[in-house]
Amino acid sequence: IIVMVYVDDIISFAYGPNGTTSNADNIAALDALSAELHAAFETRDLGNIEHYLGLNIKVVQYNTSIGNTSYASDIAALLGVTDAKAVTTPIPASVDLTADVAPDDKVLSNPTQYRSGVGMVQHMQTTFRPDLCVSATLLARHMQAPHTSHMA
Repeated sequence: IIVMVYVDDIISFAYGPNGTTSNADNIAALDALSAELHAAFETRDLGNIEHYLGLNIKVVQYNTSIGNTSYASDIAALLGVTDAKAVTTPIPASVDLTADVAPDDKVLSNPTQYRSGVGMVQHMQTTFRPDLCVSATLLARHMQAPHTSHMA
């Protein structure tokens, strides 16, 4: 049995000898663990997990897959870039996000959207996308006064 605890959330699952997650012994062991936790703490069973901390979790028979497509889609929707194309490199090496911006580049009138988006990207790189570390750092440098070019 594997038990993961994050603040006030507990996720438990068990793998059988062949890596299976759905045999009778596993279910009985998880039910016993749930009963013990419920006896010791005020808990409630929310059923099978589907989403947790921005992750999509899908269990199909003997396979468990974890992804972040819905969280990435949420970021794209927040920033208004849902029609953007996916790329293999999170931020091209040629991009220069310096504080020196063009004279016609304006400071965003409401930087909240930018800051929220950058915070979400930082969460994503910290939890399950370390390849976004450089991108998140470059974007975070402009949280104080982001310009329209930083949203492009």
